[in-house]
Amino acid sequence: MNVLLADGYNIFSRSIKSFSYSKNIKGEQNSGIYGFFEYILRATKLVNFDKIHIIFDGGGHSAFREGLDKNYKCTRKKVDTFNAYFRNTKNEEFEHLLNLLDEVNIPYYRFMNVEADDIISYFINNNKNDVMYILSSDSDFYQLLDKNVNIIIPITKGGLKIFTYDDFINKYKFIPRKYAVLKSLMGDQTDNVQRIIPKGIGLKTVIKKLMDIPDNYNNDDILNLPIFSTVNKDAFNLNYELINLFKNRLSMQVIDKIKYIENNKKDINKSKYMLSLKLKEKVNIDDIINKFN
Repeated sequence: MNVLLADGYNIFSRSIKSFSYSKNIKGEQNSGIYGFFEYILRATKLVNFDKIHIIFDGGGHSAFREGLDKNYKCTRKKVDTFNAYFRNTKNEEFEHLLNLLDEVNIPYYRFMNVEADDIISYFINNNKNDVMYILSSDSDFYQLLDKNVNIIIPITKGGLKIFTYDDFINKYKFIPRKYAVLKSLMGDQTDNVQRIIPKGIGLKTVIKKLMDIPDNYNNDDILNLPIFSTVNKDAFNLNYELINLFKNRLSMQVIDKIKYIENNKKDINKSKYMLSLKLKEKVNIDDIINKFN
C-alpha cells in the first residue's frame, strides 16, 4: 500500500512563498491554503496513493526534547513575517485551514507538545509493509529513508521531486541512518542544536569519515575516530537523542489518540469542501478525496 505522510506545517509555510499569487474569489490572499492542497494534489500525480495522512506540529515544542535540553528550538524567530504563519497558531489563514479540515471531515494529527516528525516516524516504524512517501522539504527526514520510505520534496515554482534511498546513497555515499550522526556533529541552527566538532573540520570531511564507520554503528564507533577524539561524548549523545527519529517518542496517550483518529474517520463533505476552499477551477479533488478516508 502506498501511503502519503504530509508534513502539514512545512507544506503550509512553503506554500506562502511558492503560491504567493493565489487569492480567493473575494480577492483575499490564500496562498497557504491553496498551496497546501495543491502540493497534495501534485503529489498524487506522482504516485497513486492508497491513503493520505496529514500531520501537524502541535503547538509548543517536543516535550521529550525540551526535557533533554531546555534550549531546544529556543532561537527560532517568532516575529518574522514568513515564520509567523506556522509559529503563531492564531494566524488567520492557518486557523482557517484547520477549521476547513474539521468542517469537511478531513482527518489530521495534531497534539500539543508533539512534533510532526515523531508522528511521521511512528507511522513508518509501525507500517513496515507499506511504501511510505513523506511530503516535506525538511532534511531531518533523510535519516528515515530506506527501500520502502521516500521523500517528496517541494522545489521551485511549486514543483515536486521524489528523493529515494538510492538518491541519498549517490549523494552522500553512506546509508541514510548516518545522517543523524552528521547533524549531531555539525549541529542544526534551526533547532538550536549546537555544533560540537572542532572548527576547521568541514562538511565534506565529516561526510568522508562517516563512510568509514560500520553501517551497524554505535556512538562509540564515531567518537573513536581520531578526527573526533576531542568531541565531548555527553554533548554528542545529547545531540543524537535530539536529532534521531528512530526511537518512539510518543506517549501511550498520544498513540491511543492516533489510533482513535485512524479508526473513527467520517465521510468527507465534498460539497462543503469545494464551497469553503474556493480554489481555482483547475483544481479537482475527486482523485484524492477517498484517500483521506
